[in-house]
Amino acid sequence: MRIAIDPEAAGWVAERLWHASQKVRRRADGGCELSFAIDGVRELRRFVLQLGASAEVIEPAWLRREIAEEHARAAHRNQPRAQQKMSLGDTSVSHTGRD
Repeated sequence: MRIAIDPEAAGWVAERLWHASQKVRRRADGGCELSFAIDGVRELRRFVLQLGASAEVIEPAWLRREIAEEHARAAHRNQPRAQQKMSLGDTSVSHTGRD
């Protein structure tokens, strides 16, 4: 597994040990690339998701697709909701019809 981390998050990501097989390579742009030799990806999948747009899965391709699909679901779920118009009945103010 290889993950590219953008420069903004690279500092704190590179200074921690996320997995015993982890290798870190600094990139010219200030980011870094993490590589792992693992069988299961459950915890690393969560790790990538928590980094959001700061992380790009380079390989394997199937994990890249899974992460992209999960981000797409999250983006869809968090779209702004259409504003609803309020009516007098929606407020706690009573209307008696008198001015």
